[in-house]
Amino acid sequence: MKLKNYLRERERNAATMKGGEREIKLTNDDIKHVERLLNERPGKRLGFKKPKEVFSESVALGP
Repeated sequence: MKLKNYLRERERNAATMKGGEREIKLTNDDIKHVERLLNERPGKRLGFKKPKEVFSESVALGP
């Protein structure tokens, strides 16, 4: 599920508060899911590599 769709689904289930604001309660699993979605998304700034690929390459090179 794409990040935008995932967050929209969570927002639909959120409780409406005073002033029309919504409170979205995220569990640790929700945060891990969003983190995974972001780390698997290729980025233009990273040369269209995924963030976790760039991180792995930098760790493998070492100092």
